[in-house]
Amino acid sequence: MSNLIAVGLDLSLTSSGMSKIDGDKLLEFRSIKTVPKDFACDLDRYRHIMEEVIKFIPSDVSLIVVEDFFTPSNSAQIGSAMKLIGLGHIVRLKMHDLGLPFVVPAPTQLKKFVSGKGTCPKDMVCKEVFKKWGVDTKNDDEADAVVGSHLAVALMRSMRGEDTSIYLKPQLEVMTSVLADRPFYNRANFK
Repeated sequence: MSNLIAVGLDLSLTSSGMSKIDGDKLLEFRSIKTVPKDFACDLDRYRHIMEEVIKFIPSDVSLIVVEDFFTPSNSAQIGSAMKLIGLGHIVRLKMHDLGLPFVVPAPTQLKKFVSGKGTCPKDMVCKEVFKKWGVDTKNDDEADAVVGSHLAVALMRSMRGEDTSIYLKPQLEVMTSVLADRPFYNRANFK
């Protein structure tokens, strides 16, 4: 297997999770933590997070998985969702402008990839990440990013026609649905 550099991103205003792996070897995972009082305005905060995310992505990245936005379940979450969408679009636009290949799976697809169920509670994702890959994350944002980077490797293996028999049925279902139905930007630049 050559060049399976994958990045997983779980964007958030308070704690954006980022994970980087090469094949099956975890290279790095961490969070970007921010609070509103440290910035003059939301746009400065968005820019800071975007710049940190872009610095995290290696130049030889093959594929990036960016978890898609959540759908607010109540009106109190709408303001947070709108800010998250603003941040998400700024990061996606920058990655698009740089020609970086990235795919945007739904949150339920990431959960199903790691746990077998798309409805797995967020706190269980951390446990599943530890069970599957031995990675002890500090929070669910880092855990989601680790899942994203592993999903990126699986997608790369599938797109390159490599052996995917190591993946379980729910994982294969996620891989198939992500490649068929989810936004995939700069696909021509996939390595």
